[in-house]
Amino acid sequence: MKILVINPGGTSTKIAVFEDEEELFKENITHTGEDLKGFPHVFDQFGYRKDIILETLKKAGFEIRTFAAVAGRGGLMNPIPGGTYTVNSRMVEDLRGAIHGEHPSNLGAVLAKEIGDEIDEFDAEDDGPEPGDVVASADLPGGSPEAAWDEFMTEHAKVWMPQFAEACEKDSRVPFYKQAASLLGAFIK
Repeated sequence: MKILVINPGGTSTKIAVFEDEEELFKENITHTGEDLKGFPHVFDQFGYRKDIILETLKKAGFEIRTFAAVAGRGGLMNPIPGGTYTVNSRMVEDLRGAIHGEHPSNLGAVLAKEIGDEIDEFDAEDDGPEPGDVVASADLPGGSPEAAWDEFMTEHAKVWMPQFAEACEKDSRVPFYKQAASLLGAFIK
């Protein structure tokens, strides 16, 4: 699964491409004062930065339709707990409106959403399997549903789930969630 990561700053836009946890490509696109002088407000740079990101990716041999997701550095928004969020219209409105000030990082989430929406357009044209479709066993890791499950459990779930379950059990104030975390911890061992 290929992911594009965007981090806009005052004098550069950093982008990287990851496949799972492996970094495939990284570029620090610099912007001179001359490049940015025609943009009185940060969001006036949106089209310029989007175009240069897409151009850089194309030159490096990446097509937008091959990405599974796009992530962007947040920006100056209302306080929310740390984490990963789907960019929604409220977030875009707050960032565009610079409710907590203008900073180039305000462009990150909106660039990610707009480029991500282009990926979704390609997905709509894809004739690949949809959720619920029967997938040939040969297409699955290990060649069977059982082998795919084993690989998922061994290489992914068992790596992070024990710590996750322990933290949820310890930190949850709701008895149901404490019990569910305890059950998850016991299941994964």
